[in-house]
Amino acid sequence: MGDAAGSPIGEDLWRFALAFYARPEVERALLAFQDARGLDVALLLFALWHGASGRGPLGSEALGRAGERVAFLREEVVRP
Repeated sequence: MGDAAGSPIGEDLWRFALAFYARPEVERALLAFQDARGLDVALLLFALWHGASGRGPLGSEALGRAGERVAFLREEVVRP
């Protein structure tokens, strides 16, 4: 997630997230997973995009770093 918003990678991620989330049943499934496992939807979508884009799966270290980068979103938006 090191690229700034507005970069080609950021734009690709945003397009993927919007299209994927709009698919039937995805919103419900991701929100249920978020509630059950405590991961936020934004991080789940990032991990899905990372794999689907050909970058491969995220290791636990990379996923942890990504989680740290979006912690503010989880605290300010998701939890409330």
